[in-house]
Amino acid sequence: MNFNQPVKIIVSIVFVFILGTYFGYNQKPDSFFVQTVLGKENEEVVSSADFEIFWNAWKKLDEKFPESQNITTQDRIYGAIKGLADSFNDPYTNFLTPKEYDHLNEDLKGDLVGIGIEIDSKDGLTRVLAPLEGSPAEKAGVIAGDIILKVDGISTENMSLEQVVSKIRGEAGSTVKITVINEKDKVQREISIIRAVIKIPTLKTETVDGVYIIHLYNFYDNSVADFAKAMQGYEKSGLNKLVIDVRGNPGGYLDSAIKISSWFLPADEIIVREKFAEGKEESAYRSTGTQRLITKKPTLAILVDEGSASASEILSGALKERAEAKLFGAQTYGKGSVQELIPMPNNTALKITVAKWLTPDGISISDTGIKPDFEISDDSATEKDETLEAAINYLNK
Repeated sequence: MNFNQPVKIIVSIVFVFILGTYFGYNQKPDSFFVQTVLGKENEEVVSSADFEIFWNAWKKLDEKFPESQNITTQDRIYGAIKGLADSFNDPYTNFLTPKEYDHLNEDLKGDLVGIGIEIDSKDGLTRVLAPLEGSPAEKAGVIAGDIILKVDGISTENMSLEQVVSKIRGEAGSTVKITVINEKDKVQREISIIRAVIKIPTLKTETVDGVYIIHLYNFYDNSVADFAKAMQGYEKSGLNKLVIDVRGNPGGYLDSAIKISSWFLPADEIIVREKFAEGKEESAYRSTGTQRLITKKPTLAILVDEGSASASEILSGALKERAEAKLFGAQTYGKGSVQELIPMPNNTALKITVAKWLTPDGISISDTGIKPDFEISDDSATEKDETLEAAINYLNK
């Protein structure tokens, strides 16, 4: 797949068309634009489009909007490309400004300034997948399932995920106020949170009642190496019962999910299928066979919940179907679409949905999420971890 060339053409359309028309080409017919920018072969495809509406809107905004002179041409270009991406009606297909692209890169490196929550967009709402352990958000009372209605009094309705993130971000020590409502109790709360420099933890391990437990928080840059160290700890423990906890884990890199899943699957075993648009051949990602490094094959249990998304669902689906792992908890989030991140000029980027993830057995993660074998709803009013306890009891039968 190479979307770089088509995307560059799209950006050129916006840039050339805006500047060209704005500085004197607006009297040219649409066919002139199509032939000179898109190429004559595409004239029929867009001949019905009415570009005059765009430029009338540009002119009226200039005339009517107070201080319109403060909105730069570059800002307008970025806004136009955002609108182009939004027209595809997919929450994961969007254009990233330089600031938003920098934020994304910071997240994937594992360091950020903010309040410490993982959020996603679903059904037009900005939802909290999970607050990070020990984060300002967790300490302030933000919980998984909260829907963010406002940030500093500004409604998040019609905002992209990146726009919400940008508003939540700020300087360390400053305060942000978010208005949330939880899906379970429907109670609206206004929470003030002091931003801080946050180091995103990768994982932690513990041993409980003869069971080795890996709490895996993400699939970012350091996850593969840290998981390998955790598996070395499992080997040294002499145990053969293992729990992998991906509750509240929002995912990360596909490559990390493949390498971590490979600890439990023989070489060339399918981990996840990638289904493209009709007419394109399906592809599959397979195990690298890291399983050979384990001398004791573990009896596996995976902990999941509504905050387990993307790479977490890939891992859970593969180990459930191919490693005889039992899943405990709640049905996962259902983030089963594939995004390609395409760097663009001026430190911008396009994030485009290009495919859907399927489990090895062909189940669409987007459509159903991953269903646990044992459905358990933890009581948030108590400190008892019923899901983990159920998994330990099952492994110790």
